[in-house]
Amino acid sequence: MTFIRYFELKFQVFIIIFLNLNRNIWSLPNYLSCLSSNLLTNCSFLTEYDVQSARAIIDYCRLYRREIINCRRNCYLDCPPCFNVPKNCSTQMIFDIFYRILPKNLNARPIYINGYLPIFTSSGYQSQGLSMDIKRDILYDGAKRDSLLACGAAFSVFLIVFLYSLNIFYCITVAFVLFASVLSALAIYSLFTVDFPLLNLVIFVLLLAIGSDDAFVLLNSFPTEVTSQSIHQCLSHTASAMLLTSSSTAVPFFTNILSSVVVFR
Repeated sequence: MTFIRYFELKFQVFIIIFLNLNRNIWSLPNYLSCLSSNLLTNCSFLTEYDVQSARAIIDYCRLYRREIINCRRNCYLDCPPCFNVPKNCSTQMIFDIFYRILPKNLNARPIYINGYLPIFTSSGYQSQGLSMDIKRDILYDGAKRDSLLACGAAFSVFLIVFLYSLNIFYCITVAFVLFASVLSALAIYSLFTVDFPLLNLVIFVLLLAIGSDDAFVLLNSFPTEVTSQSIHQCLSHTASAMLLTSSSTAVPFFTNILSSVVVFR
C-alpha cells in the first residue's frame, strides 16, 4: 500500500511540474524559461538562445510598459485583452515581469531585480499574500515626518513652560526629566525585545502632556520663600495632585494591554 501511495504522489508532482503553466515563476530566470518556445521544465535548462529570445520579447514589449501596467494592475482573473498593446505583450507573464520583477528604468546601472523564494503552485491552490518584511521600511519615512511634528510639539510645550515660569533653569529641568523618562522607557523596553516599534514615538507626546501638567502644578504651588518647612508643605500638597493627574492619564493606557487591537496594545 505504501509503495502504491508513493507512486501516486510522484505522479501528482509530475503533473504539477509539467502541466502547470505557472510553476515557479517568482524569479527572472524562471520567467525566462516560461517565455522560451522550447517548453523548458525550469530555469536549469536555459540556454543562451532562450535568454536572447526572451530579451528580444522584453525589449519589444518595454515600449508598451505603461499601457501594460495600467491595463492589468487592477485585474487578477479573466482579464480582458489590452488595447493598443501587441497581443504577445498583453499576457499576465509580461505584466508580472515589468510590474514585479524588473525595475522601472532598465537603462540604469546596476540593474536591481526582485527575487522571491520558490512557492508551491497548483491549480487547486492560490496564494493569498506574501510577507516581504518591508512594512518597517515603508513606515520609516512617515515616522520621520511625524517625528518633526513631535519635536515641534515639544518646542511649543517648553516655550509655554518658559513663558509661564520665566525661569530658564526650571524649563531645562523639566525637559531633562521628560527626556530621561523616554530613555528609561526605552531601556526597560529593550529588556524584552531589541526592536523598538516606530509607533512608540507617540509615548514622547504623551509624556509631554503628562509632564507639562505636573510642571505647572508644581510651579503654581511652589512657595515664594524657600525654607525646609515651606518646601515640605508644598510637596505634601502637590504630590497627591501630581499623582492623580498622572494616574488618570496613565491608567487608561495600561488597560489597553488587554486590547485585541495591536496598535492600542
